[in-house]
Amino acid sequence: MQDARCIAQTGGIKVVKTGPAQIDCAIDRLTTQSNASIKQVLANARRLGSELLAQACQNELRARGSLDLSAEDAEHASKISARVAGNALSEVIEIAFNEVPAKPEERLILRWIAQHPGGSHAELAIVCGSGDLPLVTGHLNLLSIRIFSADAHRPGPVGSLA
Repeated sequence: MQDARCIAQTGGIKVVKTGPAQIDCAIDRLTTQSNASIKQVLANARRLGSELLAQACQNELRARGSLDLSAEDAEHASKISARVAGNALSEVIEIAFNEVPAKPEERLILRWIAQHPGGSHAELAIVCGSGDLPLVTGHLNLLSIRIFSADAHRPGPVGSLA
C-alpha cells in the first residue's frame, strides 16, 4: 500500500507518493483546510491507497457535520481550538462567547436558557416563537460541539453573548 502527501500549489493540489512523515503532516493540516480541499485530499488518498489519510479526512469531515468551512474559516476555527485546548470548561466558554458575535436570535435564546435553567423547548418556543427555533437551536448545538471538542483538535467557534 502506498502513502500520499498533498502539496498545496497555485491552481490546485498535487499528489505525490511519500512516507509516513508526510502523511502525518497532511493529517495535521486537515483542520485548517476547506471542506472542498479535504474532499480532494480524500479522493487522492483513496486513489493512492492511503487508508490512514483517507480515514483522517473522513473523521475531519464527520467532525464538521453540516458546517461547510472555507479555508479562512477553518484556519480561524483551528486557532480557536488551539487556544482552548486543555483549558478549564469555564475558560473555554468565555473564549467561545467572546470570539464570534452571536446573531440576535441566538442571543435571545441563550439568554432565555441562562435565565430559565431546566426550561423546556416548548416554553422557549412560546417566548421566542416557533418559526426558526428548531433551526437556530440546531445551529447552536452543532456550533457548541465544535468549540467543546477542542481537545480532539477540531475547529469550533460559537456565538457570543456580548
